[in-house]
Amino acid sequence: MKKTYRLNYFHPLIIFGLAFILRLWNLLATGIDFYANILSDASTYRFWASQIVAHIPYGEPVFMMGPLYPYWMALNLSLGISLYGILVIQMILSSLTCILLYYIAKSLFDNKAALISGIIAATAAPFIFYSGLFLSETIQLFLLAISLWLIVADFPKFPRARILLAGILIGLATLAQGTILLYAFLLAGFWLIRYWQQRKSSAKKYLQRAALIISGAIIGILPATIHNLAAGEFVLISSNLGINFYVGNNAQSTGSYDTPPGLNLTSDFTGRKVAEREMRRPLKSSQVSAYWTNRALADIKSAPLSFIGRLLNKAWLYLWYFDIPQAESIQTQHLFSPLFKIPLPGFGLIFILGLIAFTISPKTENIWIIILLLAANIISVTLFFVIGRFKLVGLLSLTILSGQGILLIWETIKTQNRKTILSIVGITAAAIFILFLPRPLSRQEKLASAYNNIGIFYYYRGNLDIAIDWYRQSAAISPTFSGALNNIGTYFYLKGRPDSALAYFQKSWQADTTESETAMNLGKLAEDSGDYQQAISYYEKAKIAAPFGLEPQAAIDRVRALQNNTGDISTVSDQSFEVLYDLAERFAARHQFAEAQIYYERALKILPNDLRALNNLGFAYQAQSKYPQAAACFEKALAQSPDNAIAYNNLAGTLYQMGMADSAKILWEKALKIDPDNAQIRKNLDFVKNR
Repeated sequence: MKKTYRLNYFHPLIIFGLAFILRLWNLLATGIDFYANILSDASTYRFWASQIVAHIPYGEPVFMMGPLYPYWMALNLSLGISLYGILVIQMILSSLTCILLYYIAKSLFDNKAALISGIIAATAAPFIFYSGLFLSETIQLFLLAISLWLIVADFPKFPRARILLAGILIGLATLAQGTILLYAFLLAGFWLIRYWQQRKSSAKKYLQRAALIISGAIIGILPATIHNLAAGEFVLISSNLGINFYVGNNAQSTGSYDTPPGLNLTSDFTGRKVAEREMRRPLKSSQVSAYWTNRALADIKSAPLSFIGRLLNKAWLYLWYFDIPQAESIQTQHLFSPLFKIPLPGFGLIFILGLIAFTISPKTENIWIIILLLAANIISVTLFFVIGRFKLVGLLSLTILSGQGILLIWETIKTQNRKTILSIVGITAAAIFILFLPRPLSRQEKLASAYNNIGIFYYYRGNLDIAIDWYRQSAAISPTFSGALNNIGTYFYLKGRPDSALAYFQKSWQADTTESETAMNLGKLAEDSGDYQQAISYYEKAKIAAPFGLEPQAAIDRVRALQNNTGDISTVSDQSFEVLYDLAERFAARHQFAEAQIYYERALKILPNDLRALNNLGFAYQAQSKYPQAAACFEKALAQSPDNAIAYNNLAGTLYQMGMADSAKILWEKALKIDPDNAQIRKNLDFVKNR
């Protein structure tokens, strides 16, 4: 007898309500200016969306990364929805995803299992955490959940249209994360196998499904491909595939996201500068991607066994209970959100329950469709690199199965079936072994890195005294973590305590002699003291540690110019922005502001809108009492970054010096609204109010 498709509204409402309340609680605790919403990909998405709304081109003509999320953000912003409102919409979508998982589980098992799966989805820490960030994962999961529901739902109407639409949604999700496309091909392969198995009977539907899912996926990604073709290149989605493949597969890869020494993927997103320098010619976006792909393939070819070892290591990291951070970290969330002080379901528990359900339950066709999504996620992540948020697609599959896992445990306890009890105990023991066995990657160092990232967030906001607390906590977690030691040294350097800075830079260098940034800082200290030979020695070490780095050679050229005691770099071969900017910084550090002004101005002729150079040129003008020129610099910086509290603060300070206290007060008030935690801005505002 066929099952009739009947909606049960009570359970979905419970699941949605619970999911939304927990997500809202987390958002209210963190807000939109949370550190994880300012750093790394979240920062890129926010800026890209603002440029789309302002009709300003961003990056290269070809998409540099998946375009779905920034365009979705831009659509919301253009409709007048605030950044806070966008996160609320994400929470609604995440809560709807929990309902979809309920219906998918109901199609696979029964109502009880579905309800448990829905509740687990609503309360799972990773789903809650990432729904509150300006990252694409929430949209990906929502689109994939709809596509799964369309494929496995037990209602008979429009079977072909449902598969085609599911393919389109998978394609759209691919515009957020390119590796999702693999799922469409695995589904097509699965249905072709089913066709072969049942070819003597009526199996044509499987051929149709395979064709429809691939056709739909192609339709879904077509907008990005057409955009890139209009820019003159055939790039399927984005040009960052090559650099991402290199990050995860170069000979020194740890299996996680660790930028190869010398590559600055913040300012050089696809590695274009290095690729063009090495190839000695301008490159198209596709050629830049191919350059990095070929470098990775060269490493693989030179040591194939090491490559296999790296793949196994990444698969091993995927199955780790620990959520490997990039800029964001679920491990530190309890410090910001009281919700995360509660023991919520995480990857480990859901993995155990999903494994029990898959192992013991009958292997129906629909269960294989769910498992294929997990397989696609493991394969794609293993081919690149492992970070916590990249595992969410696989977690989606496991969550669907998790409710059935709990029911199987409960039924086994009730019936006292010894064979099944032994199976469950064995599966659980094996899963715990897999989850908790030590990995080659240091958990302590990754956790220390998460604390260090929070310190960096406060550093960029100008809150150095808060930043140093996080750096010290990072160093306490992992005393040999060079990143924290280097940043503590930077703090002392900025505070005018070079001896303390030197001590920490030396500790950092002892901990990791491949850390080029530390060698650069040691070189700067030597340069400041006039020991140019020692400075060049450290810059040479930085050059060795960071073979792709552009800064070490620029620093060497700068010091050689200073050795000539002319400050003239007209004879230096590489008059890059970096050389000019760094030379200006050296003069500014010595309070030679007229000379600093000259080189900031030269640097800005190369990059007219560089915020650092604009702000620092403004300070150089200020130091010479050239207040109108300083104000013009800060106004130009504000035009580039209208939500930049520091730029408002700088302009306000200049206007105050010009006797325009009322205007300065208004600007400091604006700055404080943008950054209410900035102690220096608050101090400036209090000063002008009480003058």
